[in-house]
Amino acid sequence: MDFEPLVPENARLRGHVSQRSNLRYIKTVVEHFDERQREEFRNSCLGFLSEVPDLQFSAQLIQQLVFYCIQTKKRHELWFNLQGHLARFGIQEYAIVTGLRCGLLPDDNVMDRVLEKRRLKDKYFKHGFRGRWARKFLDATKKKEKAVSYTVHGFPIAIQIWAFEVVPEIGDRFGERLGKRSPRLLGWTSTKQPQQRTYDAFFKNVLLHVYATLRPTETERGQPHIATLVLLNDDPVPALDDLARDSVVLQFQAERIGTPEGDTSEEAHDGGGTSGEEELGADKSGEEEGGDSEEDDSEDSDGDRVGRSG
Repeated sequence: MDFEPLVPENARLRGHVSQRSNLRYIKTVVEHFDERQREEFRNSCLGFLSEVPDLQFSAQLIQQLVFYCIQTKKRHELWFNLQGHLARFGIQEYAIVTGLRCGLLPDDNVMDRVLEKRRLKDKYFKHGFRGRWARKFLDATKKKEKAVSYTVHGFPIAIQIWAFEVVPEIGDRFGERLGKRSPRLLGWTSTKQPQQRTYDAFFKNVLLHVYATLRPTETERGQPHIATLVLLNDDPVPALDDLARDSVVLQFQAERIGTPEGDTSEEAHDGGGTSGEEELGADKSGEEEGGDSEEDDSEDSDGDRVGRSG
């Protein structure tokens, strides 16, 4: 079954990407806690965030993934087409990566009052992120603009770590694995800011192995964020539902790169896999931290800018 891209090729303009969640702020706040406050935070459901390694948000990678996102009837999942292989980012992947509990809400009036405040929900979630992305690029194309600006809300670093996990080549090239830790967010560091042309060359020239989903390991299944996970009801799409249910091994182009050796069990969904051959034409000097160019540049998390030629 063929799926149309969310953003058509003729609408893939330069992008200026912003996000509003900077993990460095958490560490700054924790440093000002006294010992009692620090202990209470560590024991809370957000305590692990103070242990997150240095992670540089990559607006360029998010921009690439936006262009590989496909149109589906799924309201609670993003699906990506990476070299003909489909990969899902849904509530299960979000929980595995972040360690945040995605279960039933407590039965009390406080949560009801919070959910009644619909202004932010209506503004940012009425049409979903996919709808906002698509409209931004299509509207800019109709107006013959050369660039588009948009903000990725929520916790976008989760999508970046998800990409490191489901496509081993992305993690090997642009991140550094610190070990198998849970949540997966704690197992990666990334301090470089590759320029957009580096990502362009990477996705064009490197053959990718792709996991359709992330699945919890035996160890993760016993942890609260997985044990309490409640999957969201969503519109059925048989081709995607079958793939998510049945796919365990890496997807790859067998006729082009052969059969990879290595573990293909469910435990392999920690992002391990065989790397494809790399033939990058981009200058590696663009990967130094903070590296910029006149046409491809980026800023910190409050205004990450991405250059992309149409």
